[in-house]
Amino acid sequence: MHAAVRWCSLRFGKGVNPLPNHMRWRVVIANRTWRTEMSESKKQFKRRRVVVIACKRTPSLSMARQVSAKDLVGEAVRAAIAEAGIIDVSKIGALAAGQVAQDAFTSNFAKHAAEAGGLKDSTHCLTINRQCSSSMDASREIFRQINEGYIEIGIAAGAESMADTSYLVPSSVRNSGFNRRLRNVTTKPWGKWLTMFGFGKHYGPGLVFGAYGESGLATSLNAIDPRRAGMAKTAQTVSNLCGIKRGDADALAVLSHERALAGRERMALEIAPFLVPGVGLVTEDEGPRATTLEKVAGLRALPDTGGLVTAANASGMGGCGVAVVLASEEAAIKLGATILAEVVDFEAAGCDAMTMGLGPVPAVQRLLARRHMSVSNIGYWEINEAFAHIWAAIMKVLGIDVNKSNLYGGGISIGHPLGATGARLLGMIAREVYLRRHEPGMEYALGTQCAAGGMGTAVLVKRYEPD
Repeated sequence: MHAAVRWCSLRFGKGVNPLPNHMRWRVVIANRTWRTEMSESKKQFKRRRVVVIACKRTPSLSMARQVSAKDLVGEAVRAAIAEAGIIDVSKIGALAAGQVAQDAFTSNFAKHAAEAGGLKDSTHCLTINRQCSSSMDASREIFRQINEGYIEIGIAAGAESMADTSYLVPSSVRNSGFNRRLRNVTTKPWGKWLTMFGFGKHYGPGLVFGAYGESGLATSLNAIDPRRAGMAKTAQTVSNLCGIKRGDADALAVLSHERALAGRERMALEIAPFLVPGVGLVTEDEGPRATTLEKVAGLRALPDTGGLVTAANASGMGGCGVAVVLASEEAAIKLGATILAEVVDFEAAGCDAMTMGLGPVPAVQRLLARRHMSVSNIGYWEINEAFAHIWAAIMKVLGIDVNKSNLYGGGISIGHPLGATGARLLGMIAREVYLRRHEPGMEYALGTQCAAGGMGTAVLVKRYEPD
């Protein structure tokens, strides 16, 4: 409007208003209405407090359970909605999901998660892949949308079924001379029987790679640079840098299993039983087991890890679906939901791919510095146990007491289904703050994890206190 008046002044002379008298009042009224609407809009988009009102997950399944990630996350989403007491699912504005090994059958996995969880078509969905921290970043996205006023309620989800993944065939294999000749042969009548065994199809036979081996569990750069090391090698590198011995890692691995077994009752609060076809209803994590330091110490180390890394002190593989319901404080109160914790902030940081396990260190340091806090302010820690060496190194570098960290097990015992872990960590620290809300020194809790390729993420929550 002001631009139009300035144009008229230049065109017809200063002070000249081409509008007739009976139109001028309408312009004034419209201008005042527009200013009022803008003022109200600014009020609506003020920063909001974001709280966790529910967190549910399926049991962490073993590699023997070949179930789809969609089924896992669907069960978790339905259970989380029920825990939050949401009757009208149309109130859920968005769902963001993390997954590492995505395929063409579930493109934009978040939309499949919403469908499996019974959400409305009006819920918009976003899939995020930042390797192991994918669902923590999904949580960050939902936090941002609520914090900035775009939605009132959202779901941060994550899922991975590491026993049910696609295989990859590189173009170098697909277009090799042998495969090219086979494709030519199978076009002939006498050669079509070969297609029964997968030969000569559009992908051709030959060397195939598991989706995790080449892109998920190897460093992000491994696929394009074979000289880059895999995950186990990075654990060895971190151990050497931080002075972590094989015995230290083995002791923490045993401790993780002991804590997971002792914490069954606590973990039952967040587990939604899952029906595995041909097996029955699974109600507990399948990873934790009774073991001893002698058994763990007797295991043979993985090749090229300097005798440091074994199957026992590395995180377990498997499947799990997780869903965390986040809401604005106003929406949570109106819903009558139990507020577990307030989400304060997130942070992410990068580091050298060869020391990717130390990615959480700069992420935590930057997060605490921005909030003018120190390690001593944190009452409880969830540090993803990608490897026991990494758990030990992070505690050593940051000065974290082991008795304040991973009290109910972690990636080594519970398992580390890649895309599900970040959301699980957020749910764990939120519920822990709520359950121990009357304890002194339990105002804040922090979850952090490393990510392949050289990254780390962190999330900070605090005990909820009404204004």
